[in-house]
Amino acid sequence: MTLDEIEDRINELSDGDRAELAAWLLSVDREAWDRQIEADFSPGGAGKKLLDEVDAAMKENANKIERFFREYVNGWLLGDIQLCCAQEKPLPFLVSITVFCGIDFLAGLLEGKDSGGTGFTHFIEQFFGPEYGRFAKELWKDFRCGLVHEYFPKRQGEVTWGDPTKHLTDFQGRLFLDARRLARDFESAVEKYREALLRDTGLQKNFVRRLGAIVKPPGRRCLEVGESCTVGSASIEAHKLFLPETQ
Repeated sequence: MTLDEIEDRINELSDGDRAELAAWLLSVDREAWDRQIEADFSPGGAGKKLLDEVDAAMKENANKIERFFREYVNGWLLGDIQLCCAQEKPLPFLVSITVFCGIDFLAGLLEGKDSGGTGFTHFIEQFFGPEYGRFAKELWKDFRCGLVHEYFPKRQGEVTWGDPTKHLTDFQGRLFLDARRLARDFESAVEKYREALLRDTGLQKNFVRRLGAIVKPPGRRCLEVGESCTVGSASIEAHKLFLPETQ
């Protein structure tokens, strides 16, 4: 049977039969495509080398992320917070400020840019859960901005130390925040972000983009992946995890 004869027979079909035939042809085409993809990315296939390169790059990036969290986030940021929480003297404002600065930093890595209050509240909502999410704007405006810029919460916010029963309760227009509970929940949020980062290549791109922009050498644009830097700054050591050694 020629192609013209096939076309004539198809034109004779009812609308329903023609739709059923079209669906069948589409399924045949998809199956053929799946078989081709499987063959290309199987051992000896045309795309296997590319797949191996992508897999190796992802593993390398994951190793760098793990090292960054181990040395800089867990070692420095969380380590400092844990040290403050272990002191005999209550340090509610200092611990809260450090946590909020940590959220600012990680929110920038999450968004891939300095996004201010928007990134801060996004990080709170995504990794701290609904208990914090319903107060995300207050945590930014009244607590984070108040403590960082004025060393006091704004409006009627109150920071406690070791009193989790009042944590995130709104009593007579006053919102209570327990610093030690905040620190503990921040550790959990950090771990959730780390796990999401290791799974999501889009988040990894944002991570590298923002990390490269934190230190910007005079007269240069922000660092890009693949560039080297010789800036005399201790903080640049973190960037070197994602940049090749200076030639």
